[in-house]
This record gives sequence, structure tokens and C-alpha cells, in this order.
Amino acid sequence: MTFQPANTQAPYLSSSKVYPQEPTELLTVLTQRDIEVSSAVNIRVIGIIEPVEFLTGIQYGSFTQAQNKNFSFIKMYALPATNAGATTNILHGLTNVTNYIRIWGTCITNVVDKRSIPYADAVAVNTQISIKIVDPNIVIVNGAAAPNITSGLIFLEYLKTSF
Repeated sequence: MTFQPANTQAPYLSSSKVYPQEPTELLTVLTQRDIEVSSAVNIRVIGIIEPVEFLTGIQYGSFTQAQNKNFSFIKMYALPATNAGATTNILHGLTNVTNYIRIWGTCITNVVDKRSIPYADAVAVNTQISIKIVDPNIVIVNGAAAPNITSGLIFLEYLKTSF
């Protein structure tokens, strides 16, 4: 067995495999194949995002302890209507968060366009939409000259000390 740096491994499985007829060799090959399959499946993002905490399947390494891996979690929130110039606080309800990986969202406005959150405008900075965490809330600030937000989704991806 050869080992390579983590950045050279990919969750790819060959579509064919030759299996030996000798039972002891077959056991070794089947065991290795099972490890390959589970590793490839577990390294991919689980395709479920709900308004409850979910394990993503993504592992983040440590800068100081290579053997330590942290799993990330994701949670989805509804963004209620938010007028221009207003601030919306959404109670996130999370505990034991050690770091946020991504804080983002999307929204639909009353001028019927779709915007990412955060939304930045290089020309009219007063139309921007900001997002930040000020525990225990997700804080959305809609710019004073921005259109009203009619609805949206907010996503938090984060690491925890324990699950």
C-alpha cells in the first residue's frame, strides 16, 4: 500500500476490479475494496440540507495535529421579509461552534431579482446586504437604498468541539 499527501487523493473508484480466486487473497482484496468504497463515499458532501443541524461529511484537517480531523455541520434558516435599511436577527440556536466555514445565503427582492448574501455593489454601497454572526443571532442588514427582501435562505457551515 502506498500513501500520498491528502491533496493527491480523490474520491474516485475504478469501475472494474479483478478478484483473486484464492480465498485468503480474496479476503484481503475485498477488505481493501470495502475501505476504498467507504472512504470515497465518506469524503463526498452528503446531499441533504434541512432546517436542522446536519453532518456534511466534509472533514477539515488541523494545522497543528495532522491526525485530528474536524467534521463540518450545516444548517439552513429561513430569511423573513426585510425592508430596505432594516436589520433582521435570526436566532441560530447553535452550541459548541469553534469556527464558521461559510456564512452565506440567497434572497429574492421586491424588484424581483435574486441576490446572493452577502451582496456587494461596487457602485451603490448603500444597496448592499451584509451577514454576520453576533451570538446568538445571525444578523442581516439590508442597505438603506436596497430593494426590500421578500424571502430568502441563510446557510451556516461550521465546526464544533463535539457532536
